[in-house]
Amino acid sequence: MLKIDTVFYNKLLKNFKINIKYAKIKTIHKVIIGRKGKK
Repeated sequence: MLKIDTVFYNKLLKNFKINIKYAKIKTIHKVIIGRKGKK
């Protein structure tokens, strides 16, 4: 039981980290596009 929980938690953590990375990249892209649009 504990082993399954750990694997599940690790998967969740990985997905969470990937989502944060993706969100950051998306935000950076929005900023860059926004700057280009202003120029």
